[in-house]
Amino acid sequence: MEATRGTLVLLRLLAEKPMTQGEILDALRDEGLERDERTLRRWLEALREAGFDLQRKDARYELRGSPVRLPLDEYEALATLNILSSFAAR
Repeated sequence: MEATRGTLVLLRLLAEKPMTQGEILDALRDEGLERDERTLRRWLEALREAGFDLQRKDARYELRGSPVRLPLDEYEALATLNILSSFAAR
């Protein structure tokens, strides 16, 4: 479940703004997820394999597109990610 929670937190972070690897790792740490670069790369790859369009530009990872098509505005989508993340933390 920890990998699921980490992936959901990562998705939420990247949905908010593009981030460098260091910024992501710091933000994950703030969420109670102490992980290394290797784990981050695995989580990014898992999101790519699930169909999320993740790109790296100027040392920042950016979420450019999602395979999920829900009629949600930005606030509703972030709220949904927060809820899913809290479920995964249980």
